[in-house]
Amino acid sequence: MPGGYNGNDGPNQGMAILTREAAFKAFMVIDTIATSLSISAVLTHFYAAGSNNGDEVEKLVHRAAYLTIYAAMAMVLAFVTGTYAVLAHSSGLAISVCVIGCLPLLYFLNTRIMVLRGRYW
Repeated sequence: MPGGYNGNDGPNQGMAILTREAAFKAFMVIDTIATSLSISAVLTHFYAAGSNNGDEVEKLVHRAAYLTIYAAMAMVLAFVTGTYAVLAHSSGLAISVCVIGCLPLLYFLNTRIMVLRGRYW
């Protein structure tokens, strides 16, 4: 958990330290989205593996591929928001890590745009 847990005795013991921070809330929402998309992709692959209909398998594998792509993008965003939540007091480092963390996402989007324009393959 980014930031750790409250170890002090009292009503907030065991709670996430950064619970009230906006970046932490964004991390939790995006992390939940990433997890849900990942689980959906895996379950879609399992469902496709059990199908005997070739057309259905093709559709399911295609759908699972998109779910995996969206899950990976959400995972990058969760990493960036979680890192920012922890490093908010060191803004230079937080921004540097967030930019570096987004590079794979930017690379993918740029490559995808180039593919759509017919410049690759």
